[in-house]
Amino acid sequence: AHLSPEARSLAEVGATLGRQFAFDVLVAASSHAGDSTAKDVLVRALDELWQRRIVRQSSATDYDFAHDKIRHVVYDGLSPVRRRHLHQRVAHALVEVHGDNPDAPSGQIARHYERGGLQRQAIDHYRRAAAVARRIYANEEAIGIYRYLLDSELSAALRDDEACAIMLELGGVWQLTGDWPAAQRIYKRALAMAEAADNRAMCARCHFSLGNLVRQQGAYDDALEWLSMARDGFES
Repeated sequence: AHLSPEARSLAEVGATLGRQFAFDVLVAASSHAGDSTAKDVLVRALDELWQRRIVRQSSATDYDFAHDKIRHVVYDGLSPVRRRHLHQRVAHALVEVHGDNPDAPSGQIARHYERGGLQRQAIDHYRRAAAVARRIYANEEAIGIYRYLLDSELSAALRDDEACAIMLELGGVWQLTGDWPAAQRIYKRALAMAEAADNRAMCARCHFSLGNLVRQQGAYDDALEWLSMARDGFES
């Protein structure tokens, strides 16, 4: 309550970022960060937070709150409108700072976009995060992200072809990990959606996924049937 307006505003940005936050992201998420005068104000505000032991320096470039309860007090004091606005600013800042390597913080960016009410951007970054998890064989993490996209409120913002693609990607992870029944169920669910939308290309992708799955199980006649439908679909 006794902080200067600048320090309080900075604390709100930090609380939105999380308990630990990098200085460059903090700068990018702050208003008028490109202005050298404004950056001086930001440094003074950060120094005030440090002097009052609200934040502490955890590394050469990173800070965190002295206690997580302090962060909760600051964050819980934000109005819903202010909170959404700050999450949007933080997401944009993370994209700006990690422009050369956006894959690494993609999950974090997605969460901020979601909490900022920007569902389209959140979906794109969640899918990127899932792809990153698959590349490093963090299969359970990828499964969790895909299921969240399909089961959370974000599912209402998914296009039919997008939802089908996510189902196929989820099925691919289940197939890789040996959960063949789950893979088959999600492939058939994707196929039903693709057929309802009369999306021939997506139907062909579903046929291919089902054919590949049953081939892996040794059911070669069934595999040939599914893959023939996939071939015909892709040709058309």
